[in-house]
Amino acid sequence: MLHGWNWFVDPNEVGNRIWLAWDVSEVVVDIISVHEQYIHCRIICLRAHYDFLVTVAYGLNDVVPRRALWSQLVTIMEDVGEEPWLVLGDFNTVLDHSEVVVTQARHPCQPHVSPTVGAVIIPNDEWETMIWPVEREEIKAAFFDIDEDKAPGPDGFSAGFFKAACSVIGDELTTAIQDFFVSGKMLKQVNATVLSLIPKVANPTTVAEFRPISCCNVLYKAITKIIVQRMHAVMGKIVSSSQNAFVPGRRISNNTLIGQELFHGYNRQNLPPRCALKVDLWKAYDTLEWDFIHAMLFVFGFPEKMIMWIVKCISTTTYSVALNGELQGFFPGARGIRQGDPMLPYLFVLAMEILHLILLQRIEQAESFQYHWQCNEMKLFNLCFADDLLLFCKAEENSVKLFRDALHAFVELSGLHANISKKSTDSV
Repeated sequence: MLHGWNWFVDPNEVGNRIWLAWDVSEVVVDIISVHEQYIHCRIICLRAHYDFLVTVAYGLNDVVPRRALWSQLVTIMEDVGEEPWLVLGDFNTVLDHSEVVVTQARHPCQPHVSPTVGAVIIPNDEWETMIWPVEREEIKAAFFDIDEDKAPGPDGFSAGFFKAACSVIGDELTTAIQDFFVSGKMLKQVNATVLSLIPKVANPTTVAEFRPISCCNVLYKAITKIIVQRMHAVMGKIVSSSQNAFVPGRRISNNTLIGQELFHGYNRQNLPPRCALKVDLWKAYDTLEWDFIHAMLFVFGFPEKMIMWIVKCISTTTYSVALNGELQGFFPGARGIRQGDPMLPYLFVLAMEILHLILLQRIEQAESFQYHWQCNEMKLFNLCFADDLLLFCKAEENSVKLFRDALHAFVELSGLHANISKKSTDSV
C-alpha cells in the first residue's frame, strides 16, 4: 500500500487488532514482545541516531481481562528503567460519550491520590461479582431491607407502600432499576431529595442548632442498597485495621477498647512522653468533594462500571427544603454525600482510608517520626470512629508536625476540614 514501508501484524491474533507500519528509510523497528492487547517494540531513528521503546495497546472490551493489560504494562515499566518509553493506543476505558468531554475535569486530584494508595486495590476475582447483572431477587431483597417507618422522599411513597404493592408494580420496579444498572442513567425525579431540619435542642434559636436530614426516594435507596451490598464484600480487603465500621468481620467496639486502653492512666508522670490528638471533621459528610470520591474509587481499583453507578448517584441529586410542611423549590448539589444515602458510611470509610494511607506513607518516609510508647509494637498511629479521629505519637515536635502536614494534604484533596471548636490534644 505504501512504497518503501514495512508492516507487522501479530500472526496469532484473530482479527489482527494491532497493525504497525513504518518507513524503512527513516526508522528500524525491533519487535520485543507481542500480546493480544499490545505490541512492545524498540524504534531506532536512523537520521537522529536515537532510539526509544514503544508499546502500542488495544484493550479488550471486557473489564476483567483488560486488567491483565495494566499488570503487564507495570511489568514492562519495571524493565524499562530510565529508558525513554512511549505508550499509546486505545485502552477501551471510556464508558460514556460524555466522559470524552469531562474526563480531564473530573479527576484533578487523581494524580495526588494514586501514589498514596499504592498496591491497596481490589483483587481481580472480585470484579465480576461487583458488576454482575442485577437480578430480580436482588432487587426485591433491597426493597424489603428498607425500614417501612423511614420518612418518604419527594414522591411521598414509603417503603411500606412498595412492599404492599410488590405484586402489582414489581415488574415495573425491576425494569426501572435494571435499566439504571445497564444504561447508567437516572431520572432526576428518582434522585430528588427533601431536606428536613431537625432541632438539636429544645428551643433552637440559630441555624446551627438544627440538623438537616435527607429524605431520599425509596427507588433511589433500593438502587444504592444493591451497590452497597456489592461494596460490602470487598471492604475488608482494602480497609486497614484502623477502621472497623462497615467492614465484614470487624466491630467498631474494637477501636473503642483500644482507645480506652491507651488512655488508661494517661496522666501518670512516670511514663514515657506521649501525645494523643482528637480531630473532629467539620460537616464531614456534606463537604466531601465528588472529584475526590471519583479518584478514590478509581485508585482503589473499583470497576469502571461501578464507579459510574456511584458517581451518577451522588452527583445528579437535587434538593428541596421542607419548611412548615411545604417544599421550597429544587436546587442541584455541588459536593458531599447525603445523610440518609445508604452509600454514605461506606464511601466515608474509604475516604478515611486515604487519610490513613497518607499518614502511613509519610511515617514510612520520615526518619524523625516516633510512635506512642504503647503503639510502637503494633505500629499504630490512628483510630477512626466515623467522623472522629484519634492520632497517637510520642510527645515531640517532629511527630506532631507530621500529623499536621498530613492532615493539611488530606484537606486539600478531600475538601474535609477539622472542626476547630471540637479538636483536643492530650500530651504528657
